[in-house]
Amino acid sequence: MKEGWTGHAEAAFDRYHQTRAKRAAKIKTLLREAGVTPREDGFIVDVGCSTGEMIRSLTGEAALCVGVDLDASAGFCSDNLVSFAIADGEQLPFADASVNAVICNHIYEHTDQPQQLLDEIWRVLVPGGVCYFSGPSKWELIEPHYHLPFLSWLPSWLADYYMRVCGKGDHYLERPLSRRRVLGMLPRFEVESCVERILRDPVRYDSEDLIPVGSLRQKLALMACRFAPGLLPGFILMCRKPFS
Repeated sequence: MKEGWTGHAEAAFDRYHQTRAKRAAKIKTLLREAGVTPREDGFIVDVGCSTGEMIRSLTGEAALCVGVDLDASAGFCSDNLVSFAIADGEQLPFADASVNAVICNHIYEHTDQPQQLLDEIWRVLVPGGVCYFSGPSKWELIEPHYHLPFLSWLPSWLADYYMRVCGKGDHYLERPLSRRRVLGMLPRFEVESCVERILRDPVRYDSEDLIPVGSLRQKLALMACRFAPGLLPGFILMCRKPFS
């Protein structure tokens, strides 16, 4: 029994890291297409870096790579390739206009003030710098953190009750927003949605595990992207700070 459980846990661990590696490869491709990497004098920050796998995968793309997280227990350790800062994304410990690229990957829904997070990202980006900004949508049918249907659609008090009834905890702390609401928080940025680009060529963006080429899922997602983007389960945006 114990050996079987260990083997299952190791397999799950391997799948997790393989998935993280593919998501990191997607981000690397998008940053390169945006023209902000690779740079010999570049500075990349990963906000909410957790164990640091994402930022470690980008060490060849910039001179300085820093992971930021409030949770020191995640196991991220600084070394000669990357640095780690214990800090809040709403109060980044970097100078104004000092960072070439910021990664904010599924973080905003965990913050108390997502607008403050975006304002901080704006502050630290150099003119022409880019933020990879992604996250879930409020209207996702199956909430991604607790896998409960329609959880993020509900008002706070009802979501908390739903969590308790389903044995998932006492409170629903995540607060995903609608795509329209997210875009409304980005008026100063030049914003490009990357979802359709990824859906059309999932192999290029290391996303074929999520979107098999030629599959019904790919076709339906492309239709939703074109005719009802607000119904997509999430968003992937490249947000550029203009030069002027």
